[in-house]
Amino acid sequence: MATIPLTGLAFVVLFLILIAIKQPKKPSDLFLGLFFILVGAELIYRTFCFGLATAPNWLTGLDLGYWVLLGPAIYLYALFIIRKDRPFRLRLLFHLIPLAVVMVPFVHYLFLDTKPGNFFIFANHHLIYRLIIDLIWEFCVSVYLVVTFLTVLRYRKRIPGFFSSRKQKELNWLLYLSGGFLFYILFSLGLLYLMDYGLLPVLPVLNIISVVVLILFLMGVGVFGYRQQGIFSEHTLEAISNIRFEGNLSAHPEKEFKYQKSGLQDQETEKILQELKRLMKTDKLYLDPELNLQDLASRLSTTIHKLSQVINEQFHQNFYDFINTYRIEEVMKLLHNSRFNHLKVIAIAYDCGFNSKSAFYTAFRKATTMTPVEYRRKYQPEHGAVFSN
Repeated sequence: MATIPLTGLAFVVLFLILIAIKQPKKPSDLFLGLFFILVGAELIYRTFCFGLATAPNWLTGLDLGYWVLLGPAIYLYALFIIRKDRPFRLRLLFHLIPLAVVMVPFVHYLFLDTKPGNFFIFANHHLIYRLIIDLIWEFCVSVYLVVTFLTVLRYRKRIPGFFSSRKQKELNWLLYLSGGFLFYILFSLGLLYLMDYGLLPVLPVLNIISVVVLILFLMGVGVFGYRQQGIFSEHTLEAISNIRFEGNLSAHPEKEFKYQKSGLQDQETEKILQELKRLMKTDKLYLDPELNLQDLASRLSTTIHKLSQVINEQFHQNFYDFINTYRIEEVMKLLHNSRFNHLKVIAIAYDCGFNSKSAFYTAFRKATTMTPVEYRRKYQPEHGAVFSN
């Protein structure tokens, strides 16, 4: 039985080695490493608990500690991924408050209570301690994971207003890490409560099933971590973390500027608009797949807020759709030209600034209601038989 959690522990050791040898390291790596150390502590707890009627005090203390810290570790990892330039501040220590609160009844049990026995039985005899265990210890990690999941979703809503490409920026890795572990937590708690209330028999196999779910989660971590650059590799994670905002950019700038005065005058609006059109037409900045709002604002010597307002009010689009409109027009122009018939559609798309096949096909169909191949055949019917994706 003990070999099952040890299998998961092998995954944890592998991930920790990959993080240790990764160069250069980022602050977020420290929290990811802490998360895996805590998961490893849980697996060690599960290993020792198989066959034990009552866990020793040191093992109970380990259980209390890692369970409370898992949530803050993954939450802080997400924050430092999204904003890599975030400095370490003393206020981060506030995330240790749940641990301090949970350790109060344990210290009482360990040093002041003279009766031997199980810590959780002891805690149930004290109303305040029971509330601490039931609310903070059992659900602290779940609350942190939900907040992490919502934080990532809120970040993803900002992408179209800031980036011209979604590839490697939507942080599906973080959604899996927080959402997947949240599923494991709720699954384990569900089994625990069903056994506590007599709805399921207290069987060792149920604990084994819980560990198997955790191991499956760790296997998924390996798959997602390998596919997402910057997690276990030396590549820089392409995310919003490299951007310094001039304040908070709204996910829906049209609503922000509709009700707030940005200080942008009509004359300045026209100047930005004309220069923006010139850059798009002559310099073709949209050909850069990593073009973002801040880079473009710097070229125009304006702020991201003013540029976002101009794009939204003058073109009725967010930044992502605005740039992709130019890319689609460039693709359409090349699809009309028989000189480029030797190129596959996706090759043309990449040359025009797209770096994702799915994003290109979605944008093209949205603009033309046709697939690129259908469009090519329509406007070059004499060559239609030779076209393919």
